[in-house]
Amino acid sequence: MRLERGRAGEGPGEFRGELQLLPAGGDSILVIDQGRLRRMLFGLDGKLIVEFPPSNSGSILASSTISHRTVIRSSGQPLNGCVRAVLEALSMSGEPLLHDLFIDGSGRSWVRVFGGSQWLVYSAEAKVLGTVQLPAGFELMQAGPDFVVGIGRLADDVEQAVVLRVTQTTTKTVRPACLDRTDTFAPPATQRIAVMKTTFRRVAMANEAARERLGHYVITLDSLGFEAPAGTTYRVLRATENGWAAVLFDMKSSLVCVMAVGDATPPGWTDGLLRCGG
Repeated sequence: MRLERGRAGEGPGEFRGELQLLPAGGDSILVIDQGRLRRMLFGLDGKLIVEFPPSNSGSILASSTISHRTVIRSSGQPLNGCVRAVLEALSMSGEPLLHDLFIDGSGRSWVRVFGGSQWLVYSAEAKVLGTVQLPAGFELMQAGPDFVVGIGRLADDVEQAVVLRVTQTTTKTVRPACLDRTDTFAPPATQRIAVMKTTFRRVAMANEAARERLGHYVITLDSLGFEAPAGTTYRVLRATENGWAAVLFDMKSSLVCVMAVGDATPPGWTDGLLRCGG
């Protein structure tokens, strides 16, 4: 399915920020644009059916966070209690690489190293189920028992919603109890907190991209290729070969978000954990 007018922007059917794709009635898909807090309904032919007015409802805010060098995302639902076991199973020794962890509706965790296209799939009990190789540049948004949905890019940089089939060996399993529990990673309570946390996720990824390109972390925004949103101040407190520490301050709400990775982590901070507060 190719989305009509699928470019980044502010116009009808255009996106800004993180997207969530959810099945809707009939042959349609609901796209939630976290950056604009809008919901858009597309047909399977890729044409925009309707765009709903902006909403401040917390239910459509991004339910992702960063914990222990891992960006944790869910398929539009609160994070379930199966997340912790998988986080504990990830090796954090050696170089401070950023992980991307996606939770699907059945409690499976899809994990990849930053920039990679191969996902390692864990069960809710943190047992490895196998690997899935997705196209380069494909951003996973939703996963089912035998399919994945995400955003890819065409040669002319148009964003495209893509549905891919996944072949797997079916085994009968008992529903894990952790699926019935909600973890402590709460969704952002306000639109501003959602924007701040989304910004810091981009900061973390920009830092990893800079290290991949240069061989070390950097302290200047120009080197990161990152621009802080209007009304916010971003500062890298420290950058070393194997770590960085940074702070993002929102001047209007006095909200502060901080994060550090590797050997640049200050005393009292948790390595790789994003924290926000007034």
